[in-house]
Amino acid sequence: MKKMFLVLSSMLVLSNVVGVYAQEDIESEIAQKEAELEELRNQLEETQNDGEGDPVEGTNVAQLEKRVAVGNSNSDEQISQLLALFGMESNDQSNLIKIDGVTLNELISDGSNESTDVYSSVMVDMPESGSGVNVEILTPENITVVSESAYQNAAITAGATNADIKIASVIAVTGEGALGGVYEIFDQAGYSLDAEDIQTAENLIQIEEVLLSETNMSEREVSQLVTRYNLAIVHAVEGKEALTLQEVNEILSEILADYNYQYSENVQSLLLDHGVAFSKSSVSKNPDTRAALEEAMRQYESINQVYNHGEIQVEITDMYLTDERVDYVTENYDNVFTVHYSVTNTGETETSAGYDFALYVNGQKADDYFLNDDFQTMVSSNRQADVKQSFGFNGTANLEDMELELMDMRSYGKPPVVIPLDGSEPSTPENQTADVKNGVSSEFAESVENEELVEILQAFYDAGLNVMEPKIMTRNDYGIAPLLAEEAVSFGAQFAEFVFENEDGSIEQFNYGRLFLVRDENDLQTIKAVYDDLGKEAAMLYSHTYSKGDILLQMGGDVSDEDFALYTAVIDEVVE
Repeated sequence: MKKMFLVLSSMLVLSNVVGVYAQEDIESEIAQKEAELEELRNQLEETQNDGEGDPVEGTNVAQLEKRVAVGNSNSDEQISQLLALFGMESNDQSNLIKIDGVTLNELISDGSNESTDVYSSVMVDMPESGSGVNVEILTPENITVVSESAYQNAAITAGATNADIKIASVIAVTGEGALGGVYEIFDQAGYSLDAEDIQTAENLIQIEEVLLSETNMSEREVSQLVTRYNLAIVHAVEGKEALTLQEVNEILSEILADYNYQYSENVQSLLLDHGVAFSKSSVSKNPDTRAALEEAMRQYESINQVYNHGEIQVEITDMYLTDERVDYVTENYDNVFTVHYSVTNTGETETSAGYDFALYVNGQKADDYFLNDDFQTMVSSNRQADVKQSFGFNGTANLEDMELELMDMRSYGKPPVVIPLDGSEPSTPENQTADVKNGVSSEFAESVENEELVEILQAFYDAGLNVMEPKIMTRNDYGIAPLLAEEAVSFGAQFAEFVFENEDGSIEQFNYGRLFLVRDENDLQTIKAVYDDLGKEAAMLYSHTYSKGDILLQMGGDVSDEDFALYTAVIDEVVE
């Protein structure tokens, strides 16, 4: 069997334990650096000799350079392809580690030998502490069995608490051997992993495969179950040496009851054995393990939840950070975050789907980012579509600092549904006040020179009609209309069915009304004729117009005849 990379699990464990320790300052003089490095090598050798997995005082795994382990069966051309996938130069092989069958067997005891094909390929990076264990398969078409979340669970089980792991293969493999490269990277860095913890992690991947084959559970459901199970073990074992079989069975029974599937005795037995073994490990008692598992659980909290806004119903099916980038985007973002979701249109009119979310990181709005396979589409009434949307932002990327805002663009002005990605409850529009000003403020009234316009707007509002965000019209607001009015104001008469974003980032969210004060009758009729003639040329350009005295009211054809008549009735009462 072609071994790919079981590399992931154990190695990650080591990286986090080491990340707890602060890195000593290194003097700038080269001679001093060499002396310190030599001393460090001696200390690491002593650590390996006594079999302990604790990091050497004064080192910090989070500060290690990115390292890559590739299967020895890869050709030079394939290695270059892998390095390109990892974002590294093909001639930069200073941190490259090659894994053959003999080494793989030493690491995971899988029976591999010198004749075994090994295509294991993994890059490990230790970011700042607190980011958890993150796994991304860069070539999912070539990893046919093991999922990202399965690697993540195995890595945490082996003891990893803070590591970014990227996996790739240039040929199709099951992926079961991927963790070996991770173990070797840590071993060469001077950190030995506990053999029993590694075996527990290896067994966990096999358990997830059995769950997938013997039940109808999805990969995400299996990974969520295992993550929840491990976290429950960590909570229960606090202050104890280990859990009894009965205690583990009670935890497992409660969790399995929440999933509507039938589990064979074999599956339950494997899970029980894992729970007991994991409870005995030092990893289960490490506070960093709890933090890593809690971070992993957050990714499931918002998945498969249904959210409603306006006339759309949205179910998030997946979300993740990705290393994928596109050449035509000039901004080099630190992070790109992708959301997969389905949209059901519950309204009576067709709507667009694929721009329904905004992402906020630490309160700052992320930029839209368009990956090549991002997908947007139109959705008819009572139909559903699957779409994909991405965002780019700089700085750290922690789920607890991120929020998604959901909005049906046909309901612009209605507060969005705010979905925290830390697992807390979303806030919904029912208990919020829309951030749209309706009515005539004293500040606006004072800015208008002609009191007659203010009087009419106030009469609209008093009659229960919308006067949303009124403003004095400038030259640019006139558009095709001639500048013949003494003064003019515009206001939102109703929310538009379709919302547009201008080049300056402002939003056109209303069906507008425009109120002109024109002293000269001929000028008034000239302005009115411009709007009336457009409707004669094309129905889509139709406008409502109504004049009385010095006042001309214009509204677009999206406003119904009945609604426009409500405004004209007020004008009849106010204007003599």
